[in-house]
Amino acid sequence: LLARAETQGHGRVLVVTHGGVIRALRQRHEGLGFWEGSIEPGQSHTLTFIYRGGWQCSASSVAPTPASVPR
Repeated sequence: LLARAETQGHGRVLVVTHGGVIRALRQRHEGLGFWEGSIEPGQSHTLTFIYRGGWQCSASSVAPTPASVPR
């Protein structure tokens, strides 16, 4: 996905997915175990990638779950 974005000249990519993919990305780029760190329903997690001779994850952050999302 990142390589395709680069070849098409995109500087940003938005991916909407479920918690399993988020956990796998965090596992790969943050060194967490798959079940470490909670991903709540409706919660967003931002991974920022930069290109430095290859794509690298430079930041990771969790946005709070909106109050309107039922738990």
